[in-house]
Amino acid sequence: MRQELLDLARRLRRRVEQSHRSAWICRAPAVSEAPLAPSGRISLRTAPSPRVVFVSPGAPAGEPGALLDRILAAIGYSRSSVHILDMQAPGWAERIRGLAPQVIVALGETAAHGLTGSDEPLSRIRGVWRQYRDAGLVCRLLPTYHPEDLLRDPALKRDVWQDMKALKTELEG
Repeated sequence: MRQELLDLARRLRRRVEQSHRSAWICRAPAVSEAPLAPSGRISLRTAPSPRVVFVSPGAPAGEPGALLDRILAAIGYSRSSVHILDMQAPGWAERIRGLAPQVIVALGETAAHGLTGSDEPLSRIRGVWRQYRDAGLVCRLLPTYHPEDLLRDPALKRDVWQDMKALKTELEG
């Protein structure tokens, strides 16, 4: 089932890339976490292949989610312009390959360790660009603190701000 959904998403992406802009809204079953219009149709204009994927142990919600929204807004992004993957969801690593982002941001030590294979403390690897490789996908990887870490220790906000400025520079360059 999961493979069928990934294949459908790839076919839809190819169809969108080959079609005229006026045909970018089509009827299709919900694929991944694409936003649905009130009509039940998927708006592919709001769900392109993201340039950046945030990977987190659990979906940031509540106060950490609101803080992530403010962090994204500070660099000119929103949740609808990025993709957030929950490491606790089955197939999250396959989803990274399917999305083929330009950059992955690992939120927190668990995500950083899972994506880098390192067991170094996050304070040591945070803010250091790495290369992520998996089954033909090669992209940049930036470990940083999780919004929950910032709520526990507001002094870490300065480090995350530096990381987000580096992310913005990477995406614009």
